[in-house]
Amino acid sequence: MSDAWDLGAVLRTQSAAQPQRYALIMLNTPVAQHLKSLFCILWRRASVRICADGGANRLLALVGEDDAAWQTLPLPEQICGDLDSLDASTREFFSARGVPIVHIPSQYATDLQKGIQVIEDIEGDADAFELVIFGGLSGRLDQSMHTLHVLWQLAPGVPVMPMVTEPCAQDATMPRGNALRKRAHALVISSERITLSFT
Repeated sequence: MSDAWDLGAVLRTQSAAQPQRYALIMLNTPVAQHLKSLFCILWRRASVRICADGGANRLLALVGEDDAAWQTLPLPEQICGDLDSLDASTREFFSARGVPIVHIPSQYATDLQKGIQVIEDIEGDADAFELVIFGGLSGRLDQSMHTLHVLWQLAPGVPVMPMVTEPCAQDATMPRGNALRKRAHALVISSERITLSFT
């Protein structure tokens, strides 16, 4: 993997000659009007698309339920999280179209961290995808701080701290499990700012 990240290839609106390999996580944050076209481009070009819990509600609100609209935008590879924010109608819409909806009840990880874990499972032993997180830096202060904290945890050179564990009946007494994989490049896009983390 190259040390240089051509961020322009990810954000540029024209089709890139050599598209970047990146995974996109959609968080439970409304897509601002001025970011809708950028979001659609990023979603379409992503190698992997994950909705973290209520992010699926935001995706459906953005694209709508008309199947014609989904001819130009791919469905997510998975919706995951504790699913406490996933609307029943959203669940029904995506489930009817074959999108896996995976309940991960562990309270040792947030929906963002669970989404990153899903991406790690898809990557396996291959090189890590670049990571684009849509949302998470506007709205509630605690959620914004957590998004920045996750960026810090993903940064190479930051000590590995165990934090994510598989769900089990003894969740409340289990020590925290495996740490998230380090990533050379991560990008958070929200209505007010774009935040980068890279080596």
